[in-house]
Parts: sequence; structure tokens; C-alpha cells
Amino acid sequence: MRSWRFELHRALRGRYRLASALAVVGAVTGGIIGFHSQVPLYKSEGMIRIASEFPAILGRNDLNERKSILEKFLTAQEKVIKSHRVLENAMDHPVWKATGRGNDPALVEKFADQLTVEHPLRTELLRISFMDPDPNAAAAAVNAVINAYQSVYADEETNAQTRQVNAEGKLGSRLSVENSGNTAISPFKDGRTEMGALGALVGAMLPLVGTLLFSLAGRRYQVFDEGEEEAANAPLLGILPTLPEHLDDPEQAAVAAHCIHQIRAMLQLGGQNGSRSVYMITSSTAGDGKTSLTMALGLSFAAAGSRTLVVDFDMAGQGLTHRLKASPSTGIVEVLLSGSVLGNIIKTQTENLSLLPVGNTEAFDACLCSPSSVRHLIAEARKSYDIVIVDSGPILGSLEASVVASEVDGVILAVARGQHRHLVQRSLRHLRSVGANIAGIVFNRAKPRDFDGSHASA
Repeated sequence: MRSWRFELHRALRGRYRLASALAVVGAVTGGIIGFHSQVPLYKSEGMIRIASEFPAILGRNDLNERKSILEKFLTAQEKVIKSHRVLENAMDHPVWKATGRGNDPALVEKFADQLTVEHPLRTELLRISFMDPDPNAAAAAVNAVINAYQSVYADEETNAQTRQVNAEGKLGSRLSVENSGNTAISPFKDGRTEMGALGALVGAMLPLVGTLLFSLAGRRYQVFDEGEEEAANAPLLGILPTLPEHLDDPEQAAVAAHCIHQIRAMLQLGGQNGSRSVYMITSSTAGDGKTSLTMALGLSFAAAGSRTLVVDFDMAGQGLTHRLKASPSTGIVEVLLSGSVLGNIIKTQTENLSLLPVGNTEAFDACLCSPSSVRHLIAEARKSYDIVIVDSGPILGSLEASVVASEVDGVILAVARGQHRHLVQRSLRHLRSVGANIAGIVFNRAKPRDFDGSHASA
């Protein structure tokens, strides 16, 4: 059972640089967005005192009773200060108008939400505070509210309430401004740093999660050892870089032969008493480099002194035939019809290497391919060649590939970087279902880092 760390590492392998770059971009973008999504708030505070005047001589009970009456009166003034009357007067005050915010009645509720009035217990104080993104506007609001409340406090209605409190408690009171609204220098509430950090974290995680989900959804091969793990019964023969296109060039052919030398050696070591001398190379889909692999492997066997025949059995792609410019000519179709390879094989410019081209094919020629005809062709080729390598069409979409796979000594599956895992798994299951002997997998078009520490690199 693989740990989640291993699965995470496996999913991101081959994509670490991309994921890291996207994470950095996401972190910077998320941090900027998060930082600017928060507006710092500045708090201004003012203080009003409503001083009490108690008679000089009072009993303890009378004193406590009158203090309780004053406490209730001060608590009631909190509501008075936040009343629409006071707030409307405050917003109509020149101090507030100077901020340019206006005095629209519709803005009263918003103004009230930013305003806080508190009465600290057992004091004669009323604390008025206002929070706003503009420190000057916050100070103006506090001063406007204090001025508006002073006006309301002095009118008849408030005076009547004050007189009632004085009559009931036999105490006098007077209002004074202890502190006017101050202009704050630093924000009272600033969530920019926290939201910037959170935005950076989310911005960094989203690309990583997206890359991980894409990797898990696509399930494509990105590194060589994934192929070895997915196919427990199909050994990894080796890994190859992108092979040269013009393999008829002697210099490039030598490079390709050198790269494929270890795969050829592993196939020779895996053979027993000359068996497995006929191989078919296929892939899950077109474009995995099977034709280049076929030709390169043929060159390697030829360079090792083995009489080698490469057979173009890909009736649709005809890659070997076109690459070696052997068209038009007779070939595999004529062999299937006549039962003889004589006269249909072309010697290449490379010593010990011959080609059996696809021949003059039509769309319906795949029906000529039968187990008995393929078996006869292979028997004929064995008589003259030490190694026969067949380039077939993709195993999942080629009729002739399934037939040839069941008759050769070993099948080599080419898997290119980026190939879908489920297609490779389907290919392996299909090969086993037709009775093919899977010689192994070759991971093609590998990147340089895949060769570091690889026991199967070529």
C-alpha cells in the first residue's frame, strides 16, 4: 500500500517546475488581491461627562439610590445620542459636511453602524467613537455628533427629562466635553496583512491542487518508472530520448544505435538458445515513436553482427517503408499472397540490415493477415535472419498487430511521455488476451532527468 506522500509525489513528478512557477504566480496574485480586499479602519474617540451634583449630606441609602438614578439616565443618553434626531443634526453639521460625504437621510443607517456610544459603569462618562477608512472623517464624525448632542441636550425635551431626573433624585447635572474627536495616526483595525497572507496561501495552493487534479484526471506517464510500476508483469527494458528522424544518415544512425544498445543487450540476455529472435514493436496509439524504435533497434542488432530484418507490418502508417524510401515496391502484401519472402526483401545501406516493406497495400489488405500466413512468414524469415523485428500498427486499433503479436517470440510496447495510463493498461491486457509474450516496455521521449540514476537507461 503506497503512502499518500508517495502518491502525491508520483502525481506531481515531471510537473514540479510548472507547479512551482504557477504557485509563485498564484501566491503573488492572491497576496495582492487579499491585501487590497481589506480597507484599514481608523478609530476616533471623544468623551462627554455629565457631572452630578449631590447634596453635601446624604445617607448611604439615599446616595446609592441617586447614583442608580444617574446611571439609568446616562444609559438612556446612549440611545439619545444614536437617535435619528442627533444623527441627522450631526450629518448636517458643517464639520461633517466638510468631509464631502453629504447628509443624505439614506446614509443615516450607515452612519449609525459606524458609530459606537458606550457608558463605562460607575462613571459619569459617555464615550463616542466612530470608525472609518478616512481618519479625518472619523474625527469629524465624532465632533459633529458631540456638537449635535450638546444642542439636543439643551433643548426643552431633554431639559424636561433632566429636570425630572433632578427632581426625583434631588441632584443637579451639567454636560461637558472631556475630549474632542482625535485624528488617528495608525489604523485601529487592519486586516490587510492577514488577508494578504491568506490570499497568498490560497493563491499558491490552487495551482498545486489544479496541477494535482489534472495529473490524476489525465493519468499520463511523465517519468520512466511509472511505466514499470503500472505493468508489474511487463519489465521496463529501457528509456530513450527522442530518436533522430533521419535514421538513414550514418552519423545519426550511430547515435540512435548507441542509445538503444542497452535495450538490445537486455533482449539478448533474455533470450534462451536463440529463442525470442522475432520481436514485434507496437504502441497504444500512433505517435509513440514505435517506428523509430524499430529502426534503431534493428541498427543496434545489425551493428552487433546479427543478420537483421525489419518488417513493416503497419499497413496504415507504413512508417518504415516511407522512411527508407522503399515505396513503391513489393513487400508484405505480396509475401502474404505468395507465401515466399524471396524477391521482396530490400538490403539497406547498413551492413547486416534488410527491410521487408509493406508493399502495395489497399484498405482491405488487412484481411489477408491470418495466424497461419503470419506464422509461415516468420518461419521463412528465420531461415535467413538471426533477428526479425516487426513494426506493427497500434495494438488497440490494428487488426494485423493482434495477429502478429500472438505469433512472435516477444512484444515490445513503446510508451511515450504523456501517454494515457489507461490506454497502456488496455494495451497490456489486450496483448495478454491474444496470448502474446510481452518482452517489456520502452519508455520513449524521456527527458534528461529521467536518465539520472536509472538502472534501465539507454
